[in-house]
Amino acid sequence: MSTKPVSTRLCAYFSALQVENAGLLRNHLEGICNYALYHITTGKVEGTNNMIRTLRRRHYGIPDDDYLFLKIIDESRR
Repeated sequence: MSTKPVSTRLCAYFSALQVENAGLLRNHLEGICNYALYHITTGKVEGTNNMIRTLRRRHYGIPDDDYLFLKIIDESRR
């Protein structure tokens, strides 16, 4: 199944609609079409990044990187 006909139809739809966010939708069209076809999100990756960011903020001043990696592994198992 090709995304080209779908993306072409969506571009025409966005142009005809003339909403203020049509440019934003056009810029993210490939991602929108891929989600419609495969239903894969980046939620798990974004959650992991948020967990690491929170750990770094909470444990500011960790003496070395090895300890930080151990904390990341420990936190990800919960």
